[in-house]
Amino acid sequence: MDMRDFSPQVRGLWALASPCTLCPRQCRAERSKGQIGLCGIAGMPDMKYADSQVADELSAAPDYPEVNQAGVKEMHRQVGDLQIEKGFTAEIAEPARKKQRIISACPAVSAVKVEGLATRGLLVRHLVLPNNLAGSFEIIDFLADQVSPSTTINVMDQYRPCYKASAHPKINRRPTQKEIASVRQYALQKGLNVLV
Repeated sequence: MDMRDFSPQVRGLWALASPCTLCPRQCRAERSKGQIGLCGIAGMPDMKYADSQVADELSAAPDYPEVNQAGVKEMHRQVGDLQIEKGFTAEIAEPARKKQRIISACPAVSAVKVEGLATRGLLVRHLVLPNNLAGSFEIIDFLADQVSPSTTINVMDQYRPCYKASAHPKINRRPTQKEIASVRQYALQKGLNVLV
């Protein structure tokens, strides 16, 4: 069965009802090969770290950047850039009550708002850490240069030091509004679509 043979509404409902198995956090990109067409939305992979030393220090995962980048590239190969279908709303897909808002970089206009429902494609989540520990600018460069200049990224600002993180001098505070704004602005400058 190839989900591309079905209407966007059916594919959207399928994607909403099906758990995603294409997450690069724990698996290798090779695991996801062969699943093309089963999932129109390639999940929402996190891109946590761009630097292997930081990934090792904070999460004991020195190969995280390499594995993560390979997984994100494979997801994009399968489903491409995020596609937003206008008019595909909560009336059609009750579980998707909230419409997506996307700010797109545009040469003629500084920000263009588009509303609708994501029906296919890649949406990358990235949590900004204090002192650029996540390597936010490097992750944005990777997405723009090696994945697609039209990649959609959710630049998340909700990091707060919990549990033992409050005792770690590098991550014992929330990122400042200036740090978060600079990451979003850089993503827009590189041409990425920034979810807000």
